[in-house]
Amino acid sequence: MFYVVGKKMIEKHNIIENIEKVINEEAEGDWFLTKAEYPNAVDNALENMAIRLLNTYKKYREGTAGKSDYISSLRNFMLSYQTELRIEEYGLLDDNHYGIYFNPSSHKYYTTYEIPEYIEHKEFVEKAFINSSTEIPTNNSPYCLATNKYLRELTGFKEFKSIQQKLCVYGALNTPETYTTLVSMPTGGGKSLVTQAISYEKTGLSIVVVPTVSLAIDQERVAKKNIKISQDGEIFCYYSGSKNIEKISNAIKNQTAKLLFISPEALIKNEHFKELISYANSLRYIKNIIIDEAHIVVAWGDFFRVDYQCLGPWRRDLLKVNPDIRTFLLSATFKDDTVITLKKMFSEPGKWLEIRCDALRKEPRFIMVKAKSYKEKRAKVLNLINIMPKPLILYVNSPYEAEQWKTFFEGYGYSNIKTFTGDTKSDERLVLINEWSDNQYEIMIATSAFGVGVDKPDVRTVLHLYVPDGPDSYYQELGRGGRDGLQCLSIMCIEMNDVNKAYKHVSKVLTTEKLWGRWWSMYKNPANMWSGGEISIFASTKPNYSRINYFEEGNDTDEKWNINVLLLLNRYDLIRISAIELDDDNRYIFTVKIVNDLITSNTEEAKTLFEAVREKEVAKSLSSFSLMRNAIEKEAQLCWSSMFYETYPLVSEYCPGCGQHINVVRDEINRFPLLVGVDIPRKTLTPSVKEFFSHTREALIISQQDSTEIIKQYQPNVVVTNDSILYDEDRHPELIYVNYQELKTLLKYDNGYYISGVVMAVYSDDPVVAREEYQQVRKCIKKGNTVIHISKNDFCISNTSDKTISLDIDGKVIR
Repeated sequence: MFYVVGKKMIEKHNIIENIEKVINEEAEGDWFLTKAEYPNAVDNALENMAIRLLNTYKKYREGTAGKSDYISSLRNFMLSYQTELRIEEYGLLDDNHYGIYFNPSSHKYYTTYEIPEYIEHKEFVEKAFINSSTEIPTNNSPYCLATNKYLRELTGFKEFKSIQQKLCVYGALNTPETYTTLVSMPTGGGKSLVTQAISYEKTGLSIVVVPTVSLAIDQERVAKKNIKISQDGEIFCYYSGSKNIEKISNAIKNQTAKLLFISPEALIKNEHFKELISYANSLRYIKNIIIDEAHIVVAWGDFFRVDYQCLGPWRRDLLKVNPDIRTFLLSATFKDDTVITLKKMFSEPGKWLEIRCDALRKEPRFIMVKAKSYKEKRAKVLNLINIMPKPLILYVNSPYEAEQWKTFFEGYGYSNIKTFTGDTKSDERLVLINEWSDNQYEIMIATSAFGVGVDKPDVRTVLHLYVPDGPDSYYQELGRGGRDGLQCLSIMCIEMNDVNKAYKHVSKVLTTEKLWGRWWSMYKNPANMWSGGEISIFASTKPNYSRINYFEEGNDTDEKWNINVLLLLNRYDLIRISAIELDDDNRYIFTVKIVNDLITSNTEEAKTLFEAVREKEVAKSLSSFSLMRNAIEKEAQLCWSSMFYETYPLVSEYCPGCGQHINVVRDEINRFPLLVGVDIPRKTLTPSVKEFFSHTREALIISQQDSTEIIKQYQPNVVVTNDSILYDEDRHPELIYVNYQELKTLLKYDNGYYISGVVMAVYSDDPVVAREEYQQVRKCIKKGNTVIHISKNDFCISNTSDKTISLDIDGKVIR
């Protein structure tokens, strides 16, 4: 294993020697490791570890990192590099709580895991410290993972990370105009390649709606890194406070912009962007709308991120002018009710596709740590911060709690811990994300604002100090760990009062009286406007149960609760929201159509209907939370991942390890990842192709010519080959390469989406192998596909006769 220092290549033992010289001030203080890219995750993780130690030491000397930051980083390095270190600084390690000891025979310090007794499965912690013996995940896929020429030129990637990534990328690239495609891919599986691939597929702009500033910044950074053909002025991200709005405007007006990462608030509320997007749309320059982490549209949009709910009407307005726009909804996993809501919001009848590769994470080992009191909890959390592998994200419930914990750790010698919450300003977020990515600190205290944040691959520990409101929220946050595919820890450290606080929060639903009162006040407001059977309702109306003047305007809290009511009625099909707008004072106006006339009369029957809706909503929230609470209460008897099987209906059972078991528990080991058949009209054949095939559906070319030239000439949609050569075909984004095993599998699971159009089968030179391949292709033809057979020989297709392929096919033969 080699590393780059300056311009020299050195081995691992030299890393240790140089680190010893630096921390003992025997080498230049600005000695550093230059970040290099390595072919495997273990080497990258170890390199990052060394960089973090050097950065922490430098900050320690400058006074911006505390003693505990430095010692904790030393411990992490020694455990992962499996080495002792010579440390000459007097008094540094006296009375330390990190399990670092002096070895008098070597005159060096060593460390042990020091795993506390309250952690039962100590193997989880030991293996989360990545070292040279850590097993590197291998991808021995039986399927073809080769990319096509378009993707190779775009990104430099010769292979996909997995069959899941391949299915999702090609599923997106083949999405027809006007369609909406929901794409699910496991966290860390390379979902960003979907966005990058479709954005350069055609000339035009792709708008990527992202939930957090951190994700916008990180997606822009990754896109610029991965897209090798990108030019300056093509890829942007915008957030409040950024100073690039003029550059974005010029790029869109000049039609050079390809990718724009932006928040829903900026799209809906920023007048400049509203006009800019409207202008681009009038030119039909907008090609794709991509909603990243699309589950958040539902999870966050129901209350505190209302502008997510505005995206549906916003998209429909764009489609009135530019109906060819494609829409993509991306996430790692989807709940059934989330899919139903997203389909209602973002698709037209008959224009909906699902590329479902939902799967549970394989990296996190789950550990539950319970405390009897808040005092005991603080002591255990401090212990965990001291000894758990880094980098580490610590999740709390509020910005206030984040600052409280930071202050607590500062009292114990940590001063290089950062916080990332909803209160963190935009410019501060950019600095935090860049420093986090650049290994400038090892511990982040965060709220859910960081739950879909920067994609740092080597986070080793995610520590929850509160109880999320359900498995879905919890799963999204723990997903920050182990994105490099290596083992990590998901630890929850709580006291029972944390469970009670979470229950109170989840069960907080409007009473029927208030639910009805808010709706009736909004509905009867004389300021409402009727047009074409729809009513425009002011969401800022104050409810009649809490005021004297009948149509007084409410405050921000009233508006939030009123919006929550309108969205609730929309979900239960009592009203249909067709538009959401803002007035001059940034107050929301909802245009709705009454679906159930019962709610237009102030009757007991109407209130009974509202009570039924409320009961369903409460039951849904409490059902989700009960899965979380049950897992906590029975963590030693119940597999921790069982709550995820209940939450995500398509995933198969998989648990890497929890309080109930050490070994991996899995259900279907070799299950093909395409979980839902994709139904769509087959690709239409061009007039020239139809003329070539005439009234048949197959043709045979027997030629010694390079297959690449034949592919260029006939431009198939699918190439079936077991040849590992990367073909230099014409740039054709939708062209997919599959091997014969993959063809067999796709014919079983796919409904004609992937294997469609013109299929070109390239046969083996071995006649026995070619005969087996031909039998698979016959099944492909029976499925209604059009096939060009490519062979260097007129091989025999049967064991029992001399019949050759040229005599068997129903079509022309070209020799």
